[in-house]
Amino acid sequence: MIKPPKGDKSPLKAHLLKVYESTGIKPKQLQEQPEKPSELEYIIGWFYSLHNATKGAITYTEIYHWAKLTKVNIRAWEVAVIQRLSVAFSRI
Repeated sequence: MIKPPKGDKSPLKAHLLKVYESTGIKPKQLQEQPEKPSELEYIIGWFYSLHNATKGAITYTEIYHWAKLTKVNIRAWEVAVIQRLSVAFSRI
C-alpha cells in the first residue's frame, strides 16, 4: 500500500497520480477506483468550481450565490449531489 510522505498534506489521490506519472506503473489504489460517470461530469466541474472558491465545506448559500453569478439553473438533486461530494471530499 502506497502512502504519502510523512507530513505531506496533499490528498492521497494526488500522491498516487504523481507516483503513476513518475513510474508509469498504476498503483493498486488507483486501479480499484471506479470511473466517474460521464453523464455527471458537469456536476463534478461545478463542485470543483465551488470547492476552489470556498476552500472548505460548501454551503447552500454559496451554491445559491454561485448559481446566480454564473447563471446556472441548478436543480435540487444537483445541489444534493454537490453537498454529498463536499462532505465526502472533506473526509478524505
